[in-house]
Amino acid sequence: MKIKVVKKTYDEVMAMPQAAHVKPYANQLRLNDNDVKRLNELGELIKNSFRTNLAEGKEITIEPYNGSETQRVITIELGERMKLNFLELSENIA
Repeated sequence: MKIKVVKKTYDEVMAMPQAAHVKPYANQLRLNDNDVKRLNELGELIKNSFRTNLAEGKEITIEPYNGSETQRVITIELGERMKLNFLELSENIA
């Protein structure tokens, strides 16, 4: 039963991150121990979802989109057809 609850919460959080709201006890600044345990399980599930970098070592091309100065098309040659549930893109702004 616990795994189903964590998996359902995971699906909800990945669809809408603000779904992971947990309230502290009414008159204290501490969370329920069971909530903390479930949040830790949820955190591990999320970390494991992004653990493998499928693009590492693959051919990646970046080209302008329709001649745009700011928009790009990113192509990653994964070598095989696969279903991706999530894709994380980040910009190096440093």
